[in-house]
Amino acid sequence: MSTLITDGSRTYAAEAAALVRPRDAGEVADALARARRSGTPVCVRGGGYNQGGLGLAEGAVQIGTGGLDRILDIDVAARTARVQAGVTWDRLREALDPLGLSPRVTQSYGVFTVGGSVGINAHGRNIDTGVLAATVVSLRVMLADGGIVDADRTRDPDVFRLVLGGLGLVGVLLDVTIELTENHEYRKSRVAVMPTGEYPRVLREVTADPGIHFHYARLAVTPSELWDKLLCVDYRLTPGGNSREPVRSEPLGRADLLKQRGLFLGCTYSAWMRERRFGWEVQHRARMETVRRNNVAKESIQALSIPRRRSGYWLQEFFLPVENLTAFLDAGRAVLRAADFQLLNTTLRFVPRNTDAFLSYATGDRVAAVVYFRQPLKDAAIARTVQVMRRLLDEALALGGTYYLSYHRYATAGQLLRAYPRIEDFFRYKHKLDPDGLFRNQFAEQYAELDPERAF
Repeated sequence: MSTLITDGSRTYAAEAAALVRPRDAGEVADALARARRSGTPVCVRGGGYNQGGLGLAEGAVQIGTGGLDRILDIDVAARTARVQAGVTWDRLREALDPLGLSPRVTQSYGVFTVGGSVGINAHGRNIDTGVLAATVVSLRVMLADGGIVDADRTRDPDVFRLVLGGLGLVGVLLDVTIELTENHEYRKSRVAVMPTGEYPRVLREVTADPGIHFHYARLAVTPSELWDKLLCVDYRLTPGGNSREPVRSEPLGRADLLKQRGLFLGCTYSAWMRERRFGWEVQHRARMETVRRNNVAKESIQALSIPRRRSGYWLQEFFLPVENLTAFLDAGRAVLRAADFQLLNTTLRFVPRNTDAFLSYATGDRVAAVVYFRQPLKDAAIARTVQVMRRLLDEALALGGTYYLSYHRYATAGQLLRAYPRIEDFFRYKHKLDPDGLFRNQFAEQYAELDPERAF
């Protein structure tokens, strides 16, 4: 009996032939063997928060990694942790906190799985490390034939690079070993409002300062001030800090949840509240605080997980060379205003160069511009959004930028080829490892046979 499954944006859906939740490598191997015998494709799914249909494929056996949820080893001396793919970041932080340790890359939301983050090569607000791939020591992946590859930068390096940011198309990630660091103490050292044109200079100063490990900026998004000014926040290392702040994880307390959801919904539907949000944001962020690494820039996904029948909340992310950020914001502002397109938020994050992943989005130092908005779930409204996002992507590509593959599949085949010139090589390598195309998802179904003239 098939089961309809949707993605995190409530936009993409697929009928799964079967749902499998293996608890160990043997059960993964059994699921793959049954799929091979029946000629049924396989799709791998982590926490289910992805918005691009990466965990969906029509008629596929869906392997949910939630059962692979064991922390296998924490080596305090070596500062590494080996965890199964279904372990969440919150659970890992909770295990590391009493040991005075923290992941080197810290995402804003802790409910995501480590395996899912590896599959999209996630990044956070930490500028001392950047992308998750930089911290992966080794990984174990089960390929389409049931064989297990233990890969790192010297053993099976091609498999290693393909799995990092490989969107779950190479195999089933069983477990991964990542680097850790101390659960350092930080002091919020700057909260500053400035015109966006000044930000590249400030960012160069921030990234040259070894004491600042976390940094991000929030852009004004109201129609009157769209992307004209921003708020930037630094967190500076406090050597020898002795804060005993406990690690914070979901769920939120009822009072905090209601307050955050109320503000979020108000800014979604009230023009009066949207016009005042930036000022409120400045007041909120301006509060100085001392915080441990496991809690820096920690956000609650509960506050955003509000069921709506007729709309969803969508994301897209563009990566720009630092020197071209202002030009992108100027061009993007014109695109958004011409379309009367309302954003709920835009965050800027610095991503240092890293090419460990085959499909790297950070082939040089980049600034990630993350746009967030409410999306009515009607065909005409979605088609309008596709056109706006394509125009924004054209502006990013013209300035040497790219975009995040883990979100919506707005890009035409031609845009994808410009953003990721090695995408065809990726599919060729995947075919060598998976000649029968056992592993599939909606991204592969849309783009595996690339035709630059083909539309969305």
